[in-house]
Amino acid sequence: MGDLTLDAVTHGQQLIVTGRSNFKQASFTLDGAVDLQKELSANFDVQFVNVDIDPFLTTELKGKITAHSGVGGSAHISGPLREPRALTG
Repeated sequence: MGDLTLDAVTHGQQLIVTGRSNFKQASFTLDGAVDLQKELSANFDVQFVNVDIDPFLTTELKGKITAHSGVGGSAHISGPLREPRALTG
C-alpha cells in the first residue's frame, strides 16, 4: 500500500514539519511550521491526490459502493495549537 514519512525539526524557536507519502496510487504532502512560544501558532499546507476514501465510506454505506472513490485537493490550516477551536482552514 505504501507509507507516509513525517519529519519534525527545530530551528531556533520554530518547529518545521514535512510529510511525504510513498503510496502506489496516491500522493500526500504536508509542509508547515509551528512557533514554539506562547500559543504555538501554526501554519500547515496539505496537498493530496487520488487518496482512497473507500474505507471511510464502507462503514456509512454498508456495501452500497459501486466504484472506487478517490479524492484530491489542498488545505491550509493555521492558528494556535493551544486553542484548537481557534484554528482556521
